[in-house]
This record gives sequence, structure tokens and C-alpha cells, in this order.
Amino acid sequence: MADTALLAAWKRFSTNNRNLQQFGQSDDESTFNGATGCTHTVLQRLVKAKTGVYYSHDRISSIAGYPSAANNPGRRGMYPSEVQRVVNHFGLPYRYKSNPTWTEIVDGMKRGPVLVGIIYGYWPEWVGYKYGGTKADGKPGGYAYRNGKTQLTGFEKGRHAVLFLGRKTVDGVWRIIANEPNHGSSSRPEKPDWDVVRSAYARRAWEQFSTSGTRFAWLPTTTFKPKGY
Repeated sequence: MADTALLAAWKRFSTNNRNLQQFGQSDDESTFNGATGCTHTVLQRLVKAKTGVYYSHDRISSIAGYPSAANNPGRRGMYPSEVQRVVNHFGLPYRYKSNPTWTEIVDGMKRGPVLVGIIYGYWPEWVGYKYGGTKADGKPGGYAYRNGKTQLTGFEKGRHAVLFLGRKTVDGVWRIIANEPNHGSSSRPEKPDWDVVRSAYARRAWEQFSTSGTRFAWLPTTTFKPKGY
């Protein structure tokens, strides 16, 4: 199955915005230099796609009401209410859904990217990647077809935000194209455009989220194409 025009537009946008990774940005003190900034980074992409303008982590925090590093000793991520403030501020065409079904997520991708939470340890790994003394072994989440997870130790149970850009079949297998933002650090400087993972593996990473919190999704309410693409 060829890319839809919408998915092709989001892939072009992703190629041209590789710098929007969780780490390696400026003005990210509120996210501990990106460590708590996965949702911030996903929102950066959606905001830039809507407005054409780059907003830093710290600017996103200010709009969201997300605390400064000094007032966030537990180093938490963003609450849904904070995400909603950003959605409202920029008029992003999204609605929050608690405990969505997988069918709702798949249907949402027909209109644009879907923001979901996963357990990072279950995201498919980058084939052949080495992180310190650890080499990717495909456990427990399998391998990605393109790019994939690179932090192979230290964040296995971490809750993480990703963008599912769209879905397509290749050789009869459903695959999901996604922006997974945990990249760009000094130890993992890669800045991938997008991941391609088996749909069943992406779904498993999403399903694992219920072991540490309520599953959620931000679903597009109308067709959302990035500005200029």
C-alpha cells in the first residue's frame, strides 16, 4: 500500500524537522535538558505543523503551566490538563480520550498524527544499535523496520509520549510510522526522521502503559496536514 497524501506530508515534515528531538535543544531548563520533555517535543511538532513556528520546551512549559525544574523535584512529565492548555492556546485540532480502544487510535490516524503514551522498554529497537556495553537484542519489543529505540538500558519501565503518524501495509503486514522523540543526546546523537514499526509491536508498547497509568490518546478531530506540506 502506498502512502496516503496525508501520511506523505507528515513524513516530509518529519524529514525537515529532525532537530525536534527530546535532547540537544536550547531553552530546555524546565525539562531538565530534555529528560522530562517527551510530551513537550511531541507538542513542538504539532505546534510547528500548525503555525510554522518553533517553540522551545521552556516556552511550551510556560503556556502549559508546567513547573520549573526547581518546583518539580519528582521530575514528572506533563499532565493532561497541561497538554490541554497547549492544545487550546494554539487551536490544535485535538481532543483528549481516556482509555481509548485500539480501533479509535487506528481510526484517528486517518485524520492525522495521534499522540499516545507507551512504555519505552517495549518500543522496537534499532537493529544493530549499541548503547554503552549493550547491543540491541530485540527484547522485549522486537526490532523496528526503520530507526527505533536506542536507549537500551535505564528507561525500560519509563512512560513515554510518541506520535503515531499513520499506518500502512507492506507485504501484508500492518506497519505504523511514528515520531519517537528520545534522541539527540550526547551519547545518542542520532536525529531520526521517523520510525517504522510493526503495528502489533506498537500496540503492545501502548497496551503496556496500563501497567503504570491510564491509557490515553490525543485524537485529531479533523484532517490535520502540516502547514506548507
